[in-house]
Parts: sequence; C-alpha cells; structure tokens
Amino acid sequence: MKKFFLIIMFFLISQKAHSFNFNETIEEYSAKNSGIVSAIYILNRCSGVFTYTSSMLLKEPGQYDKAMNLLKNSNKSIDFASKLYSKHHNTSYEKASEISLNRMMKMDQMYREDAKELFVKNGGYLTGHVIDDLGVCSATLQGF
Repeated sequence: MKKFFLIIMFFLISQKAHSFNFNETIEEYSAKNSGIVSAIYILNRCSGVFTYTSSMLLKEPGQYDKAMNLLKNSNKSIDFASKLYSKHHNTSYEKASEISLNRMMKMDQMYREDAKELFVKNGGYLTGHVIDDLGVCSATLQGF
C-alpha cells in the first residue's frame, strides 16, 4: 500500500501544471507597461479576444449582431495597432496591417486554447482572463 501511495505521489508531483498562454490579464499588463509598443501589444491582444469571442457567439442562436459588433471591434483594434506600428517602425501601413493580422490570428488561437482549459476548470469558455480581457478591450475601444 505504501508503494502505491508513493507511486501516486510521484505521479502527481511529476505532472506539469497547465499554465495559460497569457500569464496576466490585459489590465495587469497595462498597469506595468506603457508606451507605444505596449499599446500595440494591447491592441493586438484585443483583436484576438474580440475575434475569439465573436466566433463563440456565432455558434449561439440570437447572437449574430453581438458577434458582428465584436468583429468590428477586432477590425478597429487591428487598424489602430497597424497605424501605431507603421509610425513607430517607419514602415508602410500595409506591412503593419499584415503584421497585426498575423498577430491577431496567433492571439485568437491562444485565447481558444486558454478557453478550453478554463472550460475544464470551471465549465465556461468565456470566463477568467478571457472575459476580463474582453471587458477591458471593450472599454478601451469606447475611448477611441
């Protein structure tokens, strides 16, 4: 019996704890970081969370309009990030847009992965830092 418990304990200790793709919420990040590069990162991350949430809402009946509004917000985030990136890195808006779109797709995927883990932990995809980031991003875009 002792051996059994030792094996179980070893197994539990040796297992890696799953960590989220994002170690902090956007609000936590922005409290510690400022400047143009930080703004670009936040806007790219907002485009990802808007895109992810929109795709989830499109699966739900009666949520089409909300999903489309979130996609518009994602586009606004990409546009603002691209303008900042273009100016900061002295590159064309087209090149900056391409970079922002690629980042949005990566961020979207990262939010998808985190949401799956959140579902396992608490039964909801739009919870935890995903919903927190969505709220911060929505409030941020209202200021533009």
